[in-house]
Amino acid sequence: MESMDEQMNQCPVCESTRFIKRKKFKELELGDCSECGLGYATPLVEGEQAVSHAKSTITSSEYYTNIKQEFEAQSKLAAVKAEKMLTYYRAINPAREISSILEIGCGTGAYCSAFESLGVSWRGLEVNPEMVEFANRHDVPVEAINIMEESIEGHYDIVFLSQVLEHVIDPVSFLQRIKSSMSAHSILHLDVPNHDALISVIRKYNPFSRDYGFLQPYHHLVAYNKAALQGLLLKAGFEMLEIDAYANDHPVMGQLLTKTRVAHTVLMRASDVLKRGSLLVAVVKIS
Repeated sequence: MESMDEQMNQCPVCESTRFIKRKKFKELELGDCSECGLGYATPLVEGEQAVSHAKSTITSSEYYTNIKQEFEAQSKLAAVKAEKMLTYYRAINPAREISSILEIGCGTGAYCSAFESLGVSWRGLEVNPEMVEFANRHDVPVEAINIMEESIEGHYDIVFLSQVLEHVIDPVSFLQRIKSSMSAHSILHLDVPNHDALISVIRKYNPFSRDYGFLQPYHHLVAYNKAALQGLLLKAGFEMLEIDAYANDHPVMGQLLTKTRVAHTVLMRASDVLKRGSLLVAVVKIS
């Protein structure tokens, strides 16, 4: 039988209890799983208690405020990016005609009109009521659905989640719930912060930073490198189509960045050269 300490230290991906402590922040120990390489905090209870209905960690109110302020600008960027995303999906999975997309953790729903204008039916789910209310007020039909508690009706050609998985403290169950919305030729496209990115490495060795890589209490209590993310996806029953690191401003795989500081741009270009982009992207199908 596992001791209480072993249960608290258990890796959310591979369930190993071989946790290597790297830093301490208040009551949290930040470190890595020596088996799969996942970065995580222990105990994983602070965020769960705060938003236990979502089985996720805390997202700051400041983050949501910024997202709302950038809605119009992000929607314009999405109009350009969505077409490039569809071209990529059709190239990597030519057997499937793309007519529907499900976005989980869609925030304000900036991609909605972009995909709809291209003839693709878009559905967006979000657990934060503030984001849902904002989106609905702007005529974006975002639904307040937590997939860990409610089943997803229908099947979709593409399931897309950006900067979501790193907030989930039970990722295997979460991904298995997502599989219920997919059919044999569906694609799951997700991205997370890259725990092996250049900026992450800098943080790991910065003695003055409270963060350890992309473990950023209490916002991010789970951080993936390539090995950990691939191991998780295989464990959840997916087949890899692509997994790689990208810059945040990549025209297909990147985020909807409305403002970028000069220093950030320089860091992204350096990350490109070193192949240590801050965005870890995986594209998979059901195995």
